[in-house]
Amino acid sequence: KAAYKATQYLIDIGCKRIAHFRGPLLPQNSIDRFLGYKQALTEANIEINKNLIIRGDYRTVSGIEAMEKLLRLRHRPTAVFCFSDDMAIGAMNALREYDYRIPEDISVIGFDDISYAELMYPKLTTIRQPLEDIGRNCMQLLVEQLKGNRPQQKVIRLPFELVVRQSTGPVPKS
Repeated sequence: KAAYKATQYLIDIGCKRIAHFRGPLLPQNSIDRFLGYKQALTEANIEINKNLIIRGDYRTVSGIEAMEKLLRLRHRPTAVFCFSDDMAIGAMNALREYDYRIPEDISVIGFDDISYAELMYPKLTTIRQPLEDIGRNCMQLLVEQLKGNRPQQKVIRLPFELVVRQSTGPVPKS
């Protein structure tokens, strides 16, 4: 739902060519974020362009490499939704390196709301997750396993928040 909300926000501000920097093929959160991205595009009748989907990992350098690939395309995206804030920070660094303006030329949105997100220039729009609740739930599951209890398949849904900052903005009129 969080990835859907992030992508929907970009659509709402006028972005139509939205790139996605994916995480690794597994774990489930990577799959879920990709599915949320695809669902938002599909519901808005925006074609899913495979050239705008780049697999990376959690690291900043992965965001740099992915953005450099996008910038070589004939038709660059108007926005990019990154799997993590670290990837988004890498993307922003690459954009500045090639003299693109954020968000005037390309909007960037991340995921996690790490401490550096608010310190970036421009400040990074992102999805905030309840990290304490995530940690608490993980510890409860681990303690149960340490007590000898078999782990149960369990889906825990926690709230999230779209934090709009300066790295996203309306698509310029051409």
